[in-house]
This record gives sequence, structure tokens and C-alpha cells, in this order.
Amino acid sequence: MTRETALSTLTITWLVGSFAVATFMVVQLILGKYGSDYSAPLTWLSAQVAPVIGLLLSGYFSSPTNTWKQEQVTGHRFTVALMVSLVQFAAIIIPIVLEPLVTATPFEIFDRTILLSSIWQGVVTACVGGIVFDGR
Repeated sequence: MTRETALSTLTITWLVGSFAVATFMVVQLILGKYGSDYSAPLTWLSAQVAPVIGLLLSGYFSSPTNTWKQEQVTGHRFTVALMVSLVQFAAIIIPIVLEPLVTATPFEIFDRTILLSSIWQGVVTACVGGIVFDGR
């Protein structure tokens, strides 16, 4: 797979996945799931997706050389970047979906998951950054 294809695939994956989760969360906001506190759920979600989306968009809108675009992604970097990205989306979706099954409020779940999610976000950003900046 070329670097350009890998970057495009990761960018589309993150934009579509983030849009889907954000849409689900906005519907929950409209339906009153979070009461009058609109900022906490959206702050939690943006902390989960904004770093990687920013990284991918900076790579997508930069002007790499044609040589960079056509070179193959080395090793299993793309597979690892895609897999950790999918795990990140699972880590975002699971607390939202499982919330009705636990006694904690959504805000308690956000508080309990943000630290581990932030640490994992660093791993995801590093793996995706390896695709964006490899050979530039």
C-alpha cells in the first residue's frame, strides 16, 4: 500500500468514525440524556478524537513529494495504525453503549475513562504519526 493510500484510508476512517460517534452523542444531547450539561460529553469526545484528526488533516493537507506519496508503507505500520485506531473507537463507543447497564452516571463514566483513554490516545497518535511523517 502506498503512503498516500494509507494516509487517505486512515483519514477517512477517523473522519467517518468520529462523525458517527459525534452524531450519536448529539442525538443523545438533544434527547436530554445529559441534562443541561452539554459541554462534558462533547469535551470528553473531542479529547478522544481531536489529536489524531488534527494530525491526519495536517498530513493530508500538506504537500508531500510525489516520491513520498508513491512509496510503500514499510512493514506492518499501516495495519498497526489501523488496528489501534479501531481499538480507540471501541474504547469510545463501549462506555456510551454500556452506560445503561451500569449504576454510574454518564459523567462518572467520562471521569473514570478519560485518564486511560488519554494514555491510549498517545499510543494511537504515535502509530498514526508514523504513517504521516514516515520519510518526510
